[in-house]
Amino acid sequence: MADGDGDGELVGRTASMTTVSRHFFGDGPDGPAFSISIIENMKEEYGLFVWPCSVVLAEYVWQQKSRFAGANVVELGAGTSLPGLVAARLGCDVTLTDDAGRLEVLDNMKQVSQLNNLSCKVVGLSWGVWDESIFSLFPQFILGADVLYETSAFDDLFATVSFLLQNSPGSVFITTYHNRREPPLTSDAAESAGMNFNIAGIPGHHLVLMTSQVTINRLCEAPIDQKPSQVASSA
Repeated sequence: MADGDGDGELVGRTASMTTVSRHFFGDGPDGPAFSISIIENMKEEYGLFVWPCSVVLAEYVWQQKSRFAGANVVELGAGTSLPGLVAARLGCDVTLTDDAGRLEVLDNMKQVSQLNNLSCKVVGLSWGVWDESIFSLFPQFILGADVLYETSAFDDLFATVSFLLQNSPGSVFITTYHNRREPPLTSDAAESAGMNFNIAGIPGHHLVLMTSQVTINRLCEAPIDQKPSQVASSA
């Protein structure tokens, strides 16, 4: 667990393997601009700890802060919600979502939002399910860290993303993923859902931008500067 522009720091630990990690953003003469605290639980529920792709996407949001400031943002499969929380810290109207059946993850998202004194909405949203929650979302930016994880979920994910993009003309889906499979992930699934697909390479990861428009305007004006990070542990 880490932060792209500073250090990720474990600041608490309990017997239940729950930790609170801090992730720092910005590197000015007076120190970081701000930090985000994340409650993590080191058990098998993968929505309860910070994945590297979440750190990369959060750093992207920070680096592109002038574009995100004040925007309407939805994070899909948010888990510990680091990218969405950074967006909220930048003044965005943020809705954090995860599978409606993952009650422990949704509860953790509410706690993390409160811990950072942020007013994020938390919504149970299952990909490919058309209930009331999805029809109330009109995001300018859709974020998803490591949501391209299980190939069996791709169709439902892209159906959900495609709906949100079409429901909010001019919006964009931004996701980071770690390529764990051979052959590598291609654009086929996204294109079959009517979306354009653009990839910016990051060592070990990929940043993907998708829109429902005929052409795509790259949001990043320069390659992401993914700096190595360290984790300091205080057991």
